[in-house]
Amino acid sequence: MPLRNPTQLWLSLDGLGTLQEQIYRALVDRITRGDLAAGTRLPSTRALANDLDVSRTTSQAAYDQLIAEGYVDTRRGSGSFVATELPELRARVPRRTRARQPIGVRWSTYAQRIVDANLGSPFDAIQGQRPARLELLYGIPDPRLFPTADWRRAVSAHTSHMSARAIAYGPPAGMRRLRSAIRDYLSRARGIECDAEQIVIVAGTQHGLQLVTRMLCDSGSRVLIEHPWYPAARNVMLAEGVEPVSVPVDEHGANLDAVDTSTLSDCAMAYVTPSHQFPTGAVMSYRRRQQLLAWAGRTGAFVFEDDYDGEFRFRGRPVPSLRAMDDSGRVIYAGTFSKTLFPALRIGYLIVPPELVQMTCSVRWAAGWSNPTLEQAALTDFIVGGGFERHVRRTRTAYARRRAVLLDALARHLGDKVSVSGGAAGLHVLATVHEQPHGGVPALIERARDHGVGLYSMANCFEPGSERSGLVLGYSLLNPEELADAVAIIADCWDR
Repeated sequence: MPLRNPTQLWLSLDGLGTLQEQIYRALVDRITRGDLAAGTRLPSTRALANDLDVSRTTSQAAYDQLIAEGYVDTRRGSGSFVATELPELRARVPRRTRARQPIGVRWSTYAQRIVDANLGSPFDAIQGQRPARLELLYGIPDPRLFPTADWRRAVSAHTSHMSARAIAYGPPAGMRRLRSAIRDYLSRARGIECDAEQIVIVAGTQHGLQLVTRMLCDSGSRVLIEHPWYPAARNVMLAEGVEPVSVPVDEHGANLDAVDTSTLSDCAMAYVTPSHQFPTGAVMSYRRRQQLLAWAGRTGAFVFEDDYDGEFRFRGRPVPSLRAMDDSGRVIYAGTFSKTLFPALRIGYLIVPPELVQMTCSVRWAAGWSNPTLEQAALTDFIVGGGFERHVRRTRTAYARRRAVLLDALARHLGDKVSVSGGAAGLHVLATVHEQPHGGVPALIERARDHGVGLYSMANCFEPGSERSGLVLGYSLLNPEELADAVAIIADCWDR
């Protein structure tokens, strides 16, 4: 692509003849071999002279010769450019190519685990798909509901008064004001009491799980994980070399009674999503929560509580978080702003027991120092000023209406063909398939996308051989009318 405003141009001078001749030959070589495409803007004679540490007279003389021979064109007020049509003889000089042989790579143990487990971002597959007009992708908030003006003011307030401290590296635990703001918010919204020093800012829940796994587990350690599972959490475990141990999930959440006692006693940690299990949407019962906490206290293990969309509960009494019930200091609570604000913000947080604070900060620093300070400062003002909670209330109301429309449309159009779970909270529901569509769920997904509806299977949430046919239906990206249209199209595609 042509350079628009180049300030530097790498040239290799051969040391033969005058500097003017060397600059001329170097430029001709790069132009005729195609390194500088037709129309590429060249540096000014002054800039070129400064870069090469020569006089401007020398660089101007080299340009004059290039212009005279047709390699360079000049445009009044715009500068000098590589000519569109080069002199015929020089233009035939072939571009220099180098045959490159594949290199051998000896992967680290960590990298080889990623290769062996075929781990990769699920968004690689999503981004490679054809765009869908009606997108039922889960876990992404609606950008149309985002308070752009409020957020812009929060960011602008800090970019307008930059200081050396503001643009410096931040503390590994995150900005103190942000941690205090999160502490106060969690006390109001989730009934969680902690000190600001127990909060560590991370780049999302998956990052937090990676840090905690590295801190508490060795390669070969065993970790409990709900089944069906959240694929990204399981991928972290596989990448870190720990063994995921599946805990079956029913309508009451993860069931420890279904796991062998000796296996339970051998696990160093448990990963759970008790407020809205992914993907089933089950809410862990109070008794199961007590059972999990008792297991952690008895074995000395820790529980990683992923409260990824706890702000969005639409019916029933709020169930206390595990962290709010924990009296023994065995729960590590993870929250994120990905579902309430936007995933690209890349700000989440951990609440860790006091005994883990210093080590968590050390591991956080070793993994990348800290989160960007500008986004932390803007988010702090957004929370302290009340904008965040106003936004959560507005979106909760909007998503509740969308959820109701989706559930009604599924009942009307698909009836007994599917059973729907997880509709009490979160930003998605699970539609388990009872009557297979023609060609199976993969064929249905393909047909629906042909008709402009983006559907996603739950197949990657299961161990091989134990899959259940189902669809994870996100409803946050579509308004009520769009959701009704999407379900009607899915029903129409079902038997095609």
